[in-house]
Amino acid sequence: MAAKCVRVLLLCVLGLVSGAAEEETGLSESIQPRAEGAWWLYRSVVHEDGKAVSSGRSHEKVVEVIEIEGVKCHRVEQGWDYRTVVQRLAGLAGEETGATYFWEYWDGDGSHHYGEDEDDPKPPASLEDFSLTLKYPAGKGERYVDDDVIYRILETERKLSVKAGEFTCVVYEMYTEDKDDPEYSTRELLFMAPGVGLVRWEMYYRDEGGQWTLDASDDLQSYRLEKEEPAAGKEEGR
Repeated sequence: MAAKCVRVLLLCVLGLVSGAAEEETGLSESIQPRAEGAWWLYRSVVHEDGKAVSSGRSHEKVVEVIEIEGVKCHRVEQGWDYRTVVQRLAGLAGEETGATYFWEYWDGDGSHHYGEDEDDPKPPASLEDFSLTLKYPAGKGERYVDDDVIYRILETERKLSVKAGEFTCVVYEMYTEDKDDPEYSTRELLFMAPGVGLVRWEMYYRDEGGQWTLDASDDLQSYRLEKEEPAAGKEEGR
């Protein structure tokens, strides 16, 4: 993510917002609800010299659901389109658009994550392949480590207003340290609303003075948590 590593959603479903959730046990209590057909659309911004500059859009969408050891696991696409209007009209793609994939499942401890290998994409073999990345219920000040990433829960009731609505969020900090070159250490903030998911993402890098500076962010514009059924007499996808 400046280097934008995460945050992205589908262009053909703009403008729809629904807080209705698929009828899955515990979905409304999940810090990161996932369900078949669900999607989240974000506005992407880069921060330059204290100014926020639009850099396109990003999305998340559930593209596959499988069961592993009796637990529903969701394959999620994170996509991005950082092209300008002129670039989109010209059909330019390249590095300005793309997608990555990962798997998640939810239980009483929080949201568990499995990163898919881009060169050899295949589903996880067992639940042991997942890592607990978003602990929930969450306590302010909690700290834990997963795969060299240090997680800290900064707040549990942060009020946040974005285009998609007003939400009460748990704020997770993700910190990675590059001891050889501290300038490449990163700090991400995830603003997560129970029953909704990611509302805001922020990426920070260290400036020349060693202080954290906001580099990029994504804000939730719209989302749908349930699969949309085709209208009578119409085929799905038309």
